[in-house]
Amino acid sequence: MSDATSEQIAKRTENWLQWIALFLGILLVVVICLVLQALQTILIPFCIALFLVYLVEPLQKFLIYLKIPKGARVCMILLCTGLLLYLVGLLVYSSVKSLNQTLPQYEVRVIGLLDQVVHSLPIPSDEVNAFMRNFKWADHFKPGTIAQMIGTSFGKFGGFLGNLFLILLYMVYLLFERESFFKRIHNSFPTEKAEQISLVVNQINLGIAGYLEIKTFLSLLTGGLVTTILFLFGVDLAVFWGILTFLLNFIPSIGSVIATIFPVMIAFLQFDSLWIPVTIFGLLILIQGLIGNVIEPKVMGGKLGLSPLVVILSLIFWGWLWGPVGMILSVPIVAAIRITCEHIEILRPISGFLAEKS
Repeated sequence: MSDATSEQIAKRTENWLQWIALFLGILLVVVICLVLQALQTILIPFCIALFLVYLVEPLQKFLIYLKIPKGARVCMILLCTGLLLYLVGLLVYSSVKSLNQTLPQYEVRVIGLLDQVVHSLPIPSDEVNAFMRNFKWADHFKPGTIAQMIGTSFGKFGGFLGNLFLILLYMVYLLFERESFFKRIHNSFPTEKAEQISLVVNQINLGIAGYLEIKTFLSLLTGGLVTTILFLFGVDLAVFWGILTFLLNFIPSIGSVIATIFPVMIAFLQFDSLWIPVTIFGLLILIQGLIGNVIEPKVMGGKLGLSPLVVILSLIFWGWLWGPVGMILSVPIVAAIRITCEHIEILRPISGFLAEKS
């Protein structure tokens, strides 16, 4: 067999292997997505528990500094976390219930506004009056329907509180295993391999913990300012909209937009004067723009090193897979994947694709 023929066969074989590798890679991604979808009732509470463990890390460090024993430390953290989640859930429940009771008032306001709009159109008055008589407003604007829509939109986030016991149970194991985790790595792997794994885990911990600390502080700041502004203007459920702003601020890009729309809509329906909701809208946009586009980039400083396009794509993917909870967890999950791929030679191209280019 000639050298030219051997080269052609080798090249053809290499091409086939590349196509097979691509096919197997796509198949692996599909299988992983199916597994994540099928096991979401188990994985979502675990990821939330891990998310909360990162959030309570400053409290954990403070209690360690005070030399509180591990058992008492874990109990105090769980008590604080469970109490906080319970109070937030109680506030959200009472706020939605209050909103459901005030929706008939908003219905009257909407009907009046639509009546003004229809009568302002260049349509003969007889046709307008016939339209207003025949159109069944109640069938299109029902308090129960609106409440159901709100419940559906945040249903998976309500499941977050419904799985509170499972989340706290996961937190118990994560908090107790925190200190012995690295010891078990060194006991299970050769020294060089154990050090490499420990390095990856440390980098993931530092990156995600730093990101969440800054994001939590900025989200608290944003939620506090939004609550203050809405309270000063007398908008209904100001505290609820502030908590919602705090939670939605963890969702990249679109979270702040959604957090602005809801209170402005309520203000528009609540007040007869147009300048009040317009002023509120302007102030909320100013807060979100100042914190999200000026302060956050400077403070964050590319802490996770993710490409903005990757952040958006991961937001869409995890939102599709796990709903609102997936949107909140999307950035930490992709950051952990990027750091892990960076330390595995065969997966470094993936890390390079996910990283933010300087």
